[in-house]
Amino acid sequence: MIRRCDEKRRITIISLLLVLMLLVSGCSGAKSPKQIAEKMTTELEKTPCTKMTMDMETKMTMSAENGTSMDIGMDISNETTLNYDPIATYSIMNMSMTTLGQTVDMKTETYTIANEDNIVSYTGMDGTWYKVAVESSIEELTAQASEINLDTETIALDKEVTEWEGNKVLCLKDTITGDKMLDLIGTTLQGMTDSSSAEVMQDIDWSQISCDLIIYVNPETYLPIAEEINISGMEKAMETIFSSLNVDVNIDTYKATIKYTSFDEQEKIEVPADVIEKASDL
Repeated sequence: MIRRCDEKRRITIISLLLVLMLLVSGCSGAKSPKQIAEKMTTELEKTPCTKMTMDMETKMTMSAENGTSMDIGMDISNETTLNYDPIATYSIMNMSMTTLGQTVDMKTETYTIANEDNIVSYTGMDGTWYKVAVESSIEELTAQASEINLDTETIALDKEVTEWEGNKVLCLKDTITGDKMLDLIGTTLQGMTDSSSAEVMQDIDWSQISCDLIIYVNPETYLPIAEEINISGMEKAMETIFSSLNVDVNIDTYKATIKYTSFDEQEKIEVPADVIEKASDL
């Protein structure tokens, strides 16, 4: 049984890492596919702000050696505003987790501020605020985003897809695998387990895990309209993480959809003084 404080710590870490995932996504990378991707990157750099929503769905089954099994479903809905100068985000996340016939709903509110030498997140849940600091500079975060960026040499243009939800689009497709998957979700998985050692992540065969990425681009502005992310092979990672428990993990679904709702300038994001005062370190 997970202790309540550990559960809150994990949810707080998930909130922070989802924000970081969105930040990386917003920095991702006519007209050849390469030219479209490079043009999208250029236009994104000109925008002062990105507003987006993300819906993530995960379904898995964990089976023990004694024959017992447990189905787990998790749905996450996230709304985020991201300012670039200075880098700051504000997000609201609703998460619903179902297992053993019971559903637990959680709502979190998160402010994330990028400082010179670290990234600080303030997450509120159940009326209580928590603070998590990640030792990473803006330069390191930018480098990470660049590594996870679309590979302009392998990206493809699906000419058969010209519309998405009533919008005219250019449809880019790419597949991320190997070390890039470690960069993208390795820290997230580590934060969801009791492990504090990066060695666990290194034990995972990341070549068996891949992410199919589809980006729908506005053909006039070259800004992204939406992204669809479908990750496969995740059971390989989960089996390594939970190897000491002797359980088999089968993941039916691990996918997310990001919709970009605005690139217009928004109000400056600042952490309220009372939140800073109330927040406890995790």
